[in-house]
Amino acid sequence: MKTLLSGIICLLLSFTLNAQDNKTNDQLPEVTTLKVALASGNAFYLKNVKTFQTAKKINKLQRMAASYDIKSSEIYRSNKKLATYDVDFEESNCKITATYNSDGIIIKTTEYYNNMRLPHNLISEIAKNHPNWHFLDNTQLVNYNAKDGANKQFLVKIEKDGQQKTLKYKVAVTATNIDYIVMN
Repeated sequence: MKTLLSGIICLLLSFTLNAQDNKTNDQLPEVTTLKVALASGNAFYLKNVKTFQTAKKINKLQRMAASYDIKSSEIYRSNKKLATYDVDFEESNCKITATYNSDGIIIKTTEYYNNMRLPHNLISEIAKNHPNWHFLDNTQLVNYNAKDGANKQFLVKIEKDGQQKTLKYKVAVTATNIDYIVMN
């Protein structure tokens, strides 16, 4: 009986150890992809467009653009050193148009995200300044260029008693804070 119980425990432990190995292997490609993006010179892009409040779906698409290998693309021409390449990344309500140089570095992007989760601080600010208004939809725009960094804006449509407003906010990121500056 003691041998049977020991055998069952060993069998259960081997299943547990195997499951843990599978989780580690599933996470490996994302880490590798991010290391490739950083090694390819697109770390500046990621640093400028990402914040801790960015929606996961947006982060995923931005990492995809940062890790894209233009040199393995059909449109890449190795004999054209000054060429630029436009590549679209789309997922349902999200789109990034990224322009790469011949070294695979992102030199500019135009990013459009519709009806994504808004940052908590922005929701709080809107609710405080517009009590009893309801959120209808929102758009986040990101324009990045390698020279100036990223310019981020939110367009938020709200409604109360049949009246609609579109609020415009510019994102100002400092070392310690993220502020939303009203533009209208």
